[in-house]
Amino acid sequence: MNFILDYHPEQFLAKLPEILPQLTSQHMELFVAELSSEDTTLTMYSFMGTQSTAVSDKVNTVCKALLESAADNVIPWLNTLISCYVKIEDVSTGLLKLKSLYTSHPTEAEAAIKYMLILTDDDALFNHALGTHDLDLVLLVAQHTQKDPKEYMLFLNELQSYDDVHRKFKIDEHLDERSLPCDI
Repeated sequence: MNFILDYHPEQFLAKLPEILPQLTSQHMELFVAELSSEDTTLTMYSFMGTQSTAVSDKVNTVCKALLESAADNVIPWLNTLISCYVKIEDVSTGLLKLKSLYTSHPTEAEAAIKYMLILTDDDALFNHALGTHDLDLVLLVAQHTQKDPKEYMLFLNELQSYDDVHRKFKIDEHLDERSLPCDI
C-alpha cells in the first residue's frame, strides 16, 4: 500500500473512506507500522520507472486522514488509530481519546492502553499521561505499566494534595518542562 500511496497519493487519500471497510484492522495496523516518509517509487520500486507524485509529510497526512476516516467507527479501528497517534507523536491526544472512550467501552480502552504500551516505553507513556495533567488518566495508564505501585502511588497522592495550579507546576517540573507556562 505504500507504493499505491506514493504513486497516486491524492487518489489514495480520496478513496480512503471506501478502502477502509474492505480491510481488516490488522492490515491497517501493519500499513501504519510500515509507513515511512520514504518515497517507494524512487527507492524500493524504482525499477518500475514510475513518476512520483508523493505528498510532503506523508506520514502525518496519512495518519490524520485515517484518524478522520475512522472517527465515526472507532472500536473496530482502535489499534490502528492508536498506531497513528504513536506514529505522528501525538500520544497525549491518543490517551485523552482513550480516556473519553473508557466510560462507554472500558474493556476496549484498557486493551488499547496495553497495545500502546507495546508501541511505546512504559516510562514514556506514563509521562505522556502525566503531561495531560489528568490524574485519573495517569492512574489508568500506570496500572497497566510494569511500574511498582509504591513508586507511582506516593507521587500521585502527593500531586492530588495540591491545588490545580500548583499540581500543574509540579507535574511540569517533574517532566522538566519548566519553560512551559501553566494553563490556568
